[in-house]
Amino acid sequence: GDFIDGLFHGYGSMAYSDGSTYAGIWREGKRVEGIETLSNGDVYEGKFINDCRQGKGTLKTKDGLVTKHGMWEGDVLKEGGGLSITFGD
Repeated sequence: GDFIDGLFHGYGSMAYSDGSTYAGIWREGKRVEGIETLSNGDVYEGKFINDCRQGKGTLKTKDGLVTKHGMWEGDVLKEGGGLSITFGD
């Protein structure tokens, strides 16, 4: 990705030491909107503010059985958000 004043800015990706990754839009060194793959394999796709899940987003577990979607605030799904549980065949 690009840098402005030594900070990530624009589209780029990052692999973290804990095994998680992020690919998406950065602004002034902070994640804004993209896909975060957690070290346990769960995937969050959506918006971030101050590097926290904030705004519209979806978190899917690695096995695909649980999906949480809706409005997030401070990495937590707000009340009234959706939760889908899928059972195997």
